[in-house]
Amino acid sequence: MLSETLRENLIDDYIRRFKETFGSTFDTDSFKEQFYTQALQRKTKDAGRFVFIDRVRNNPSFLQYLPDTLDYVKLLLNNVEGMEIVREILGGYEERLRQ
Repeated sequence: MLSETLRENLIDDYIRRFKETFGSTFDTDSFKEQFYTQALQRKTKDAGRFVFIDRVRNNPSFLQYLPDTLDYVKLLLNNVEGMEIVREILGGYEERLRQ
């Protein structure tokens, strides 16, 4: 998993390059919120996929990635506003995601 500093630097670099290339201005905070919301959706899906592959296909090889994925989900839940209900629901299934 990337460090928070590196991740933020990469996002900021992307925004800077986008503005340089397209001469566009857009709401950086809104972009970051959308980025984190999309990452949350994808990482939650990944976690479910890892468990599915283990339980349905009897292939536990992806379970090794589950702890890091859930740690990232928790970080994302803390970076996206309005996700309290999601945190509460997921926390009912996975202690790692509780506050």
